[in-house]
Amino acid sequence: MAGKRHIRLDSLRDGQKFLSKLINQRYRDEIAGDVCRDLGFLLKIYLTYFESFQLDSKISELEEKLNQIKNNKKDE
Repeated sequence: MAGKRHIRLDSLRDGQKFLSKLINQRYRDEIAGDVCRDLGFLLKIYLTYFESFQLDSKISELEEKLNQIKNNKKDE
């Protein structure tokens, strides 16, 4: 495993760049098909999780704003 770089996926953009890299490596036959499939599958799981996390954060934010509006109406 010496010489292998750590992969950071902190954003959807990172996922997009990693997928592009995988596609190009596979196209140039620099990576085995089974390894590419495994990494692609894990990337899909990551992107699904990331998207769910973003939606959950947005829902929480909207619920907080809705509660603020309700509280402001009660105070009127």
